[in-house]
Amino acid sequence: MSIRDSYDIKVVSKIYYEFKDSYAPCVLSPRLASQLIREVTRVSESIINLAILPGTDTLQEMIESINDGFYLIDGGNFESSDNDEYACQITHGYHIENGKIGLPIKNCMVWGFASDFLQTISKVGNDINWFFDEDIKSNSLISAGGAPSIKVLMNIGYV
Repeated sequence: MSIRDSYDIKVVSKIYYEFKDSYAPCVLSPRLASQLIREVTRVSESIINLAILPGTDTLQEMIESINDGFYLIDGGNFESSDNDEYACQITHGYHIENGKIGLPIKNCMVWGFASDFLQTISKVGNDINWFFDEDIKSNSLISAGGAPSIKVLMNIGYV
């Protein structure tokens, strides 16, 4: 018997952290930071190529610096508009309470303006994740970049 079979879905859903729309401190994994920075550079007319170099903070130090916030690991369904806005659905993340990883979160989204996203970065991790986009037909590089984990203020709320 699997875990899904042994628990009522309503009971299982209660183990997830429930939150209201908020502007909260978030630590982004290198993967999600890379994805969001790629999206930010697409919507911003003034930023063409951007890579954030590794800093001095560890992921653990960034998480411990947050009393009430979120550790966001992965996302999808990236959206952007011509007026500097972006949005991303979070598919994997956790609530941070008193500097410790807490309950998982689900069904939430982050959004905001590209310029605000970059201005609210307060810590930069010592890890990094590089991404490369290739045009398979022409075998040419379209874009490349990367990011370490970062601590940033973000709008976060329900999908």
